[in-house]
Amino acid sequence: MSSKIHHALNELRRIVRQYPRAFKLVWQADRKYTVFLLGLTALTSVTAPAQIWLTKLIIDATSALITGSQANPTEISNSILILVFLVLAVWILANAVKMRLYMVQDILGLKVQYHVQYLIMQKASGLDAVFYETPRFYDMLENARRAAGSKPLNLMSRF
Repeated sequence: MSSKIHHALNELRRIVRQYPRAFKLVWQADRKYTVFLLGLTALTSVTAPAQIWLTKLIIDATSALITGSQANPTEISNSILILVFLVLAVWILANAVKMRLYMVQDILGLKVQYHVQYLIMQKASGLDAVFYETPRFYDMLENARRAAGSKPLNLMSRF
């Protein structure tokens, strides 16, 4: 069991060490979309607790209505209806934000991919022609071009 925990902690350390570099690549690709992505992610993280809290208030009000602990049942019924509409509004907001979040992730993913490919080509253009004649270098270049574009944004999505 301790080896699994040790492995998990090592993996977490590895991810945490890579996060600043990945964030830097995403930030360089497009600052505006990065801020938008972070804002939408924060907004998405607030909607679920809001729905839970509103549901708790509905349950409390329904309980008060059933037990008769409150003097005015009409007032309680009205507050329950308002809370139900608020839950519905938060649900609609959450779905709209998630759709926008997915769209921003896709756009930012493409921008990161193009930026990383630009950086790879910029680095490769400064090398001697001898490097291009070796299959090992060409394979490394192709693997970097294929893999590097999506990994920084995927790493950011883990948190």
